[in-house]
Amino acid sequence: PVLESAEPRVGSTVESGIENVSIKFSADIIAESSIISITDTTGAKMNIGEVHNGIDKSIIVTAVKPLNPGEYKVAWNIKCQHCEKPITGSYKFTVNQ
Repeated sequence: PVLESAEPRVGSTVESGIENVSIKFSADIIAESSIISITDTTGAKMNIGEVHNGIDKSIIVTAVKPLNPGEYKVAWNIKCQHCEKPITGSYKFTVNQ
């Protein structure tokens, strides 16, 4: 599977108040076997709770702590039914000052 879209969007600058990060892939994802990690520039983990599927199984979602202005990295290690091995990737977004 490949990344199709994300919220916040890849490389975007957003206002504060984000409560979740969601990522849509080109295949159904097994959320309970997948990891999303949101970190700030110091490496501090900003996501809370478990990864779960969104409105369909190609979307995974995780809740985040309140995000201060700055840059954040979203990284994933996902599994799908037809994947032989986990798929990894990442992108960054910025919260406006």
